[in-house]
Amino acid sequence: MALLVRILPVFCYALAALGQAVPQTIQLQSRSTPGGSALRRRALSPASEPLTDFFLGTDLQWFGNISVGTPPQVLTVVFDTGSSTLEFASTLCGTACSQVKFDSTKSTTFVDGGRTSSITFATGVGVDPVIGSNYKLTLRSAKDTVSVGGLSAKGISLFLITSQTAKFNIDPFSGIQGMAATASGIFAALVSQGLPSLFSLYVTPKAVGNAELTLGGTDPSKFTGTPVFASLPSGSGSTWQLDSPGISVNGKTTSVLKTSRTIIFDSGTSNILFSTDTANVCALSLSMKADGVLTWT
Repeated sequence: MALLVRILPVFCYALAALGQAVPQTIQLQSRSTPGGSALRRRALSPASEPLTDFFLGTDLQWFGNISVGTPPQVLTVVFDTGSSTLEFASTLCGTACSQVKFDSTKSTTFVDGGRTSSITFATGVGVDPVIGSNYKLTLRSAKDTVSVGGLSAKGISLFLITSQTAKFNIDPFSGIQGMAATASGIFAALVSQGLPSLFSLYVTPKAVGNAELTLGGTDPSKFTGTPVFASLPSGSGSTWQLDSPGISVNGKTTSVLKTSRTIIFDSGTSNILFSTDTANVCALSLSMKADGVLTWT
């Protein structure tokens, strides 16, 4: 059994500013990329895309622009390290999708894949626990030209959202761009064109602002010091995860917190998820209050 802990603001400050004076950055490196001479050409330079903070009493998600089709249609997506595919609202969704929708009939480069599927998410945009099929999308496969931060690639596999459950209506963004640890989609295509196989996320509280995604590198203005790289453990697959020997709260630890655990870094999840015993210790250490069956704040 797991306990959902609502302490994202603490998490964001630790990653993005920890007090606004010394900004930091999350830096992630793909462990599976296309091979060949394309990686050596370095034909593409790093590019950055500003991110907007979706704030509802607390910082929930960070999203930015992509362009799809010819001529390009601008959509907003969450760059989600916990997903591997690109999906966004389409006109096929009709009134079930309240977000800005992609119209495939207006793109001369659109190719319909014809395959339908569905996906259910383990967490939603908010901080409440996700139960059952509250967050479900019905999808149709396709390919089209996709651009991010001025970098473009043709024939990118994607999914059109043709139906979604009502829980998604709160989302101000049109979809999700997967940024899993195994390069795929637009990121893999850009790497094959010579973009360095590296991206970084600078996510900040609303009060700090200037959140950013950098493809192909890092933004030196967003951090101080020398970046430290950590290898992903064996068997991690497409998941961004690290093995942790223990954690501390306010510089203190306990026998429970010293337990080794695997930590997954998921930029598309608004919560920090711990086992029940770990969450209880953290909550007591931070004088947090229970606000539901499975959540603390």
